[in-house]
Amino acid sequence: MTENRPEVSSERPRKRPVRRGKPSAVPVFSALAILTVAGFSYLTVELARGKDPALGSDAIAAVTPKRPVIIRKVIKRRVITTVTPAPAASPSYTAGGYSSGGSSYSAPSTSYSAPAPAPAPAPVVTASS
Repeated sequence: MTENRPEVSSERPRKRPVRRGKPSAVPVFSALAILTVAGFSYLTVELARGKDPALGSDAIAAVTPKRPVIIRKVIKRRVITTVTPAPAASPSYTAGGYSSGGSSYSAPSTSYSAPAPAPAPAPVVTASS
């Protein structure tokens, strides 16, 4: 009663999957080069417009003028005094005759004193715990 039939499987024979290899280096490097050139060209256009991304958009308006140069001249006054010796006594004529230098002339002497020293600074006071 049983018939001898060959077993039919409902499964189809499986095909082996096709293994794809790694992509070649040419498309990868060309895509990288195109993206790099595009990025640099974008930054070039932005800099040409005056919008520097590193400095911000207010970089042109925020340029401050240079400070004027102040030249300070230090003027020191030096007083040089020379002491001249008194002239030698020469005979001079008086009512009674010649005298032998009873009077002598001396140059007026001026003396300068040093300026007063500056007062000492106040001591430093710190708060202690």
